[in-house]
Amino acid sequence: GLTVHLPIHGSGRPVPVDELDRAARVFEDTAARAGFHGRHVLPPDTGFAIRMFAADGSYITFGSYVAATVGLTVGCYRE
Repeated sequence: GLTVHLPIHGSGRPVPVDELDRAARVFEDTAARAGFHGRHVLPPDTGFAIRMFAADGSYITFGSYVAATVGLTVGCYRE
């Protein structure tokens, strides 16, 4: 199979600390509507980051450290 990393979308600065909970809720609600589930918090040494997974092996990650980012990795698909 082949794993594909799509371009990461980032901001010029991180999400302010007092807004992280709200930003995470918006991300989770939006990702859940797109079929992602299973919230996983990544180790704190990577900054703030959560990842959610889809049934096809895709996962989406929201993080904020030096900048705020959203990245999507898609799973394998048969041709």
